Amino acid sequence: MVTQDPAATPATKLERSPAPACHAFCARVRDRFLAAYATFRDRYLRASERLRKLAKADSDEIAAAITASYPPGALVRPRWYIPAPDNLAATWLRGIDDADRALA
Repeated sequence: MVTQDPAATPATKLERSPAPACHAFCARVRDRFLAAYATFRDRYLRASERLRKLAKADSDEIAAAITASYPPGALVRPRWYIPAPDNLAATWLRGIDDADRALA
């Protein structure tokens, strides 16, 4: 330890690669997670588009549209959070079930 230079750098540079979309223990789980995320993102974007069309509506109509169209777990605006049901967590770790069919 005493003979090593603390300011030394490796002789060869490490190759950089992009960060993975998610860390998963197998490819099947990663693919299911990415599919679940894509579904969430699509539902969020569609709901956001609907909400932009209601920009001139009254607050009760906007609140109803937010709760009806955004997916569970979405953070819509600073005041609005649509909580995800407890049984929806980590559905990509299991086989296809009713929660997956509900999101499709």
